[in-house]
Amino acid sequence: MANYYGVCRSNKFKVKKKCKDRFDEIMCNLGFQIETDKDGVTLFLDDACGIPTTFYDSDTNEDIDVDWSKEVAPLLEEGEVIHLVESGAEKLRHDWLGGQAFFLRSDGKCKHIDINHTPISIVRFMEKFKKVPTRPHW
Repeated sequence: MANYYGVCRSNKFKVKKKCKDRFDEIMCNLGFQIETDKDGVTLFLDDACGIPTTFYDSDTNEDIDVDWSKEVAPLLEEGEVIHLVESGAEKLRHDWLGGQAFFLRSDGKCKHIDINHTPISIVRFMEKFKKVPTRPHW
């Protein structure tokens, strides 16, 4: 199997001022580049293999899990949503493409969508036209 090359970015969202240092620490540990301006924060990630949930701690020699709902959501301003989109390809070929979207609300609720798994709502929509998409065979 070849390597998967992906990229990830977020929408612009706001982090509580008193929590910005902790937020930056978590995101940097996960490998994100952080762009901050007067309107909020945007996250970028090159060489993504999905949306990261762990990082390696060289001090303890362990992988550390990050629970976005419990550790990141409380750092967001009330009513804010992080929308991360990741996409890529295996060895940048066009015969294996992947992608996902992840939504995290400030109240801790989250939603994950993988483009390789057709949501039932899309299937129902396509059934009206008698052409239902199938999962590609890699």
